Amino acid sequence: MRRPYWIAVGTVAALFVVDRLTRSLALARPSRDLIGSVLRSEPTTNVGVAFGIPVPGPAMFAVLAVLILAVGAFGWTAFRKQQRLAWWASVLVFTGATSNLLDRLHYGYVRDFLHLAFWPTTANLGDWMITVGAILLLVSSLRPPPRET
Repeated sequence: MRRPYWIAVGTVAALFVVDRLTRSLALARPSRDLIGSVLRSEPTTNVGVAFGIPVPGPAMFAVLAVLILAVGAFGWTAFRKQQRLAWWASVLVFTGATSNLLDRLHYGYVRDFLHLAFWPTTANLGDWMITVGAILLLVSSLRPPPRET
């Protein structure tokens, strides 16, 4: 049985809204501990890409947009084929990347605020969605394809 499309659209929308709201709320407040000294809210800006690597220029936005659309198309295909792990993975990557791209287009940088004591950089929920989604995509690619019934 096929799942209704509103589940896919609603999931992306909900994750997107949570990511955007947490960025705005965190950056409106000063740095503070969230979970002891393990997780802190440390608002900062990131003009680079992952781990602060410098952005190569305006052409990067076009490349990012194409990659985001490709992940979205892959996710939609996985959704229609009911490949749940691949679908969730692509939803996470698509949503996180779209939110980060929106920051870049609107502010010229990405708004980061989550700092883990054992992690070298500060990130946001979108960054973690991309990271977890990429790991899930790798895992789903290593699994055998589902049997046709």
